[in-house]
Amino acid sequence: RPWTSARALQALSHVIAAVNSAFAIYDKSGNEVAAPRTFENFFADFAECQGTFDPNVIYDESADRFFMGVVGNGNGTHYCMAVSQSGDPRGSWNLYSLQVDVDGDFFDFPHAGVGVDAIYFGSNMFASSLTQSIIWAVDKNAMYAGSANPDVNSASVGRNFTPQPMNIHG
Repeated sequence: RPWTSARALQALSHVIAAVNSAFAIYDKSGNEVAAPRTFENFFADFAECQGTFDPNVIYDESADRFFMGVVGNGNGTHYCMAVSQSGDPRGSWNLYSLQVDVDGDFFDFPHAGVGVDAIYFGSNMFASSLTQSIIWAVDKNAMYAGSANPDVNSASVGRNFTPQPMNIHG
């Protein structure tokens, strides 16, 4: 892949595997290099990040960083996000919790993607049925720098199921 930089290849030596409640880190040969850890333990400092489900893991090739997001609180009120502080996912992470229950609707089935300036995620919003779908954008550079309050923007895209953000490469 000619667009992959040497810097990105270093981080590509790790794979993060996530299931509804936990994740583990492996090397490309399939050897476990960080034991499974629950998202609840990982986000222990955030009460709203307990009862997690619907995880997303993506890799930002241009910044050599990993992103993990998971719905928290068991009732779809928060999206709990983490960005690695380096290309090594076994190191430190910046952790965030974003309130996402627009008009009290249940935030569900998010899908994340990485863009030039933001981490994007689309979600379905439910009351007794689908009320709308929303695209969210969070300033990735502020997250990577450890900012306490990165800029967040969102927009409704109507009643379309599961908006799917794309990922940039290189």
